[in-house]
Amino acid sequence: KHYAFVEFMSREVAEIVAEAMNNYIMYGHVLKTRVISPEEVHPELFKGANRPFKPFPWVQRAIERHNARKTPEQLQKNKGRLVSRETKKRKRLMVREFSHASRG
Repeated sequence: KHYAFVEFMSREVAEIVAEAMNNYIMYGHVLKTRVISPEEVHPELFKGANRPFKPFPWVQRAIERHNARKTPEQLQKNKGRLVSRETKKRKRLMVREFSHASRG
């Protein structure tokens, strides 16, 4: 979504930063900055802001999903997919072998 909220202790500093950074291009996006009054700030806007960032272990989750026990239905589906691919490969090989034999 490309938006952020920054809180400053001093309103004067916030105004200087907002003026300096308005229309600034960062990573190919134009920044639009403005100072808002304390009444416009939602009470829970910075809720959890002091909590350190903890990245989600996507690779570990993918490994666990890949190595999980398969149900009989999943095994049957995988087997059907493999047999179908193998059949298509064999047909293509037969056509190639036939065309090479007919040239010779």
